[in-house]
Amino acid sequence: MRDWGRDARAPEQIPEVLGRYEILLPIASGGVATVYLASSTGAVGFERDVAIKLTHRHLRDSPEFFTQLVDEARLAGRIHHPNVVSVHDVGFADKSVFIVMDYVEGESLAAIQQLLKHQDARMPLGVALKILDDFLAGLHAAHELRGDDGALLEVVHRDVTPHNILVGVDGVSRITDFGVAKAASRLTLTLPGFVKGKIAYMSPEQAQGKGIGRTVDVWAAGVVAWELFSGTRLHDGTNDPVLMLKIAREPPMRLRHVRPDVPRELDGVLASALAMDPRSRLPTAEALAEALRGAAERAGIARADAREVKAFLLGLAGPELEARREKIAKIRALRKSWVDLGARAAAETNTDSESTRAATEIVPSVPLSDRLEPTVVRGPVRPLPEARRFARMSALLSVLLTTPLLSRAWVVLSVIPAISLALAWVVAGAGGPERTSGVPAALATSVAPPPTASSAPLPAPTERVLTPADLAVATDAESDAGPLLPPDGVITPSELGVEPESPAGGSRRRR
Repeated sequence: MRDWGRDARAPEQIPEVLGRYEILLPIASGGVATVYLASSTGAVGFERDVAIKLTHRHLRDSPEFFTQLVDEARLAGRIHHPNVVSVHDVGFADKSVFIVMDYVEGESLAAIQQLLKHQDARMPLGVALKILDDFLAGLHAAHELRGDDGALLEVVHRDVTPHNILVGVDGVSRITDFGVAKAASRLTLTLPGFVKGKIAYMSPEQAQGKGIGRTVDVWAAGVVAWELFSGTRLHDGTNDPVLMLKIAREPPMRLRHVRPDVPRELDGVLASALAMDPRSRLPTAEALAEALRGAAERAGIARADAREVKAFLLGLAGPELEARREKIAKIRALRKSWVDLGARAAAETNTDSESTRAATEIVPSVPLSDRLEPTVVRGPVRPLPEARRFARMSALLSVLLTTPLLSRAWVVLSVIPAISLALAWVVAGAGGPERTSGVPAALATSVAPPPTASSAPLPAPTERVLTPADLAVATDAESDAGPLLPPDGVITPSELGVEPESPAGGSRRRR
């Protein structure tokens, strides 16, 4: 599996969601699949970063690659070891299967080697010994995996390379990618004549197409150790057939020929791990780890601990790791802003709908009628200022209309006050209280609201219909503005300031 950003292959379109997992960004790519960093969410705010491995789009119609991921998930899911990247889930999406694994924040060993090469530096022997010790422990756990019947599953990784060894920021190294692993529980079998794995890390028996066992992984681990100690590649060949022939026939170069300062004890252990004959090779990954620890102790080399490995990693790849964190944080913030925006829009839509529904439900429905009913008021009715003015004006006009024909002076003297009173009434009415639905405000406040469907029935009040007669005959006791009419109900010309016409004719003003 190649590290993203160091792989020449153009990235595929990144899916946003796979099942219940939200994809953040790609982190590695290989010949079969791409690994994405994703976020797994659950109830009560649970959230966890995971790595998702998804086959390339052009391989999703192939049953072979489909079952390859299924085999990897079934096998790796059974291994429980702190130095093995665990598999937690398997899902199906876009006509393909994907597997969900632990996300290890850090760098692959291949990326670390590239950074060392660019900086023209070498890995300290103590750090290299710690990394080797960690991943060999995980490899041995896979080799020792047993089935439900207790029998060994005879697991062979077949792809032990720097790309599949992850060094975390916690200082712990882990082995991953059992995609081409051989095991008795696999759904698919490798046909004779076919080899799996990267050629530069193949054992002689693999290159020759012979039967294999866990010692092929010991060989590959020996190549990884050789390259860590020397700082160079063991095989530089680029032509696959030529390189395979070289591996099958020629013993590898001794470590001290490349780096003379390496202790002889370490050189001897690697020679045993890279023996051409599998029967002469160190038999297990655990045996190789023990041999390396013993050689380092005899040579006086202190093996680093997790804190020292962490410090080494951060000192070497700190900027890359920080840039990745910032990129992930920006993606998370952008996704969260989208979610918040969508939630806010949904909330506003729901609020508008609730308000509309509430406004519709508050107003009770009133049956329409083609006949206008009189307004019903409760309690005694008192004339309003507008009503009193209207009553006085009506009485005055009635007197003018019923009085015998007067002289020219009488008409002038009588019409001018009438017009003044009319204008005063209009002006006073325009500046009066605001009316609602044609009913004076003071009168509208006395109208009882219609009972709602849930309110208890009110006691039947004494109802009274307001008629024009009530406005004209209101008594002095009911009016707060003085008497409206004389006691006999008739306004005479003398009360208007003029004398009635005498028998001799003419009229006389009262002085």
